[in-house]
Amino acid sequence: PLFRSGDVDTKSWPSSIFDLIDKLVLVDSEPKMVALLQFEQSHLFGLRFVSILTTCLDSFLYIESLYSVQDAMLSMQWRNRTSSGNFIIDMCSVERNHFLVSTYLIGGPSERVLPSRDLTDDPSNPYPWPMFSSFPVPSVYRPKVSSYPAESASDSLARFLK
Repeated sequence: PLFRSGDVDTKSWPSSIFDLIDKLVLVDSEPKMVALLQFEQSHLFGLRFVSILTTCLDSFLYIESLYSVQDAMLSMQWRNRTSSGNFIIDMCSVERNHFLVSTYLIGGPSERVLPSRDLTDDPSNPYPWPMFSSFPVPSVYRPKVSSYPAESASDSLARFLK
């Protein structure tokens, strides 16, 4: 077995989805960090879990109304900076960045540009996407909107919209 029942306090284990979100995603205090055996891996798992949950707009709105996850993630991003103000780039900050962009800009690939979840091999620029700790998101995440092509005589939809 991975553990003996006497070695681990099972009362601190999450008993619901909302308890899991509270313990793995909304890690906003030292006792919560200490309670996790491997903070980064556990937090990353929680962030990916909540990212999956929030792909459904109804689920996102429900979770946002209960926990204000966007504000919590922005606060975590703000605290994850050096004294000079630069963001500390790690897998958790990259996942939070991805989550914040995907929940702030709602739509498909033509309506938003989602940042990658991958780090580069370049030590001078490990993550080429801009990080942020307040809304609105940087403009690089909004696609450039092109104008509609010139109306053709046979395009009845374009005539109707005009």
